Amino acid sequence: MVLRGFVVALCLATLTPSARAAGGAWIWYDHRQSLPVTDGWPRIALRVMTDLRADSNAGGLDMLFLRVGPIVSVTPWLSLAAHLSTAADRTEAGAFSTQYRPEFDAVLVARAGAFTISDRNRFEGILGVPDPLFRYRNMLRVDYAAFAVMGPYAFNEVLLRSRGEAFHDNRASLGMRFHLGANATIDVGYMLRSRTLPGGGVWEHDHLGLVSVVVLTGG
Repeated sequence: MVLRGFVVALCLATLTPSARAAGGAWIWYDHRQSLPVTDGWPRIALRVMTDLRADSNAGGLDMLFLRVGPIVSVTPWLSLAAHLSTAADRTEAGAFSTQYRPEFDAVLVARAGAFTISDRNRFEGILGVPDPLFRYRNMLRVDYAAFAVMGPYAFNEVLLRSRGEAFHDNRASLGMRFHLGANATIDVGYMLRSRTLPGGGVWEHDHLGLVSVVVLTGG
């Protein structure tokens, strides 16, 4: 109940119109079911992830995302994933259009003391739109295990596309990760999203509240 109330309050606060920039909230829920393949490496899990995005300029719900696919942890420092995502994306006219996105991820992980550094490389196609495109996304993330139950994180993601201006979107976030037992985490943070407007040359900045829940089951 406390978490639900916090999420609702965060959405209402970030959806308040601002004269300086758009506000919003992104809420991610990532469920990973481990599959009993081997006792060691590799390890395989099935991911089902939802992504809800609310935006003050859209007057509420802006995008609803569903991602499904396997994650293969090849070694402690390398994981590979193949997903199929579908998204309901609000158009400028106010209606929703459907997108389909095949995705491939390669994630490198390094650990140094209490620090964990991950580098996610995502290759995706965006289909179901008038002009399909391909995109490369790189997210560099640093987590610091300050305490047993919580610690700060920071990430920055760069998005490059195959048409128009290549570099068109950047997402930077700071926040705290909370460990809810051995198999669940919740990230609560702030994200600054900078993106080019249609036509290029002009950047818009969105101030977003971010809540990300990851739950592991099985294994």
